[in-house]
Amino acid sequence: MARRTNKRAALVTAAREAFHELGLKRSTLAVIAKRAGVPLGNVYYYFKTKDDLLAAVLQQLRDESDARLAACAEADTPLAQLRAYLAWRSERLETQARHGS
Repeated sequence: MARRTNKRAALVTAAREAFHELGLKRSTLAVIAKRAGVPLGNVYYYFKTKDDLLAAVLQQLRDESDARLAACAEADTPLAQLRAYLAWRSERLETQARHGS
């Protein structure tokens, strides 16, 4: 079971990177499979369509954002919460600037 999870996670990670670098249109399932080190036929075991893979990437992004916001909310004071949030957003902006989107 862990092996299946690893392949699925590798596909989601590869898709996320490909979508970011190449755009959705140029990120074919073949490109994503190659980046993930997974045979193309195996992609369809985990995701029936590229839209399903995109949905998994978007869910991963939502989950990460939810976790970061929850961490910000755990700060002791409203000011500390705001600072934690702004630090997170600043990190995100730096990442977007480095990667062009």
